[in-house]
Amino acid sequence: MIVVVLVAALVFIHEGIHALAMAAFGARPQFGAVLIGKVMPAVYTTAPGHRFTRGRYLVVALAPAAIVSGIGLAGVFTAVGAYLVIPLATHLAGCTGDGVAALRVLREPRGTMCEDLRDGIRFHRPAK
Repeated sequence: MIVVVLVAALVFIHEGIHALAMAAFGARPQFGAVLIGKVMPAVYTTAPGHRFTRGRYLVVALAPAAIVSGIGLAGVFTAVGAYLVIPLATHLAGCTGDGVAALRVLREPRGTMCEDLRDGIRFHRPAK
């Protein structure tokens, strides 16, 4: 039961970190939940209407993986470390979507602005 609660807590911490990063760059984060494939629930943080530079969007996308993994790694070596292994592994697996988004952003030309939407990223490319 402890592991299940920790996994659930990490989901909300993860989205909170996205929101803090977005807010740090002037966005007004919004939260929501969806069913993926009408089966699996997922929560998300988004900032429609706000455009991030590529670099700032990379921070928004990758901050939860870096922060949670970094703090979690230190926690694994404590007395409660055994309870953290599965929640941290589950969290890192859940970060794959953020990693894919980061790779997609890196393929965009310099000057592209990124708008985070509920169901993806809208790219605003510079005029040629």
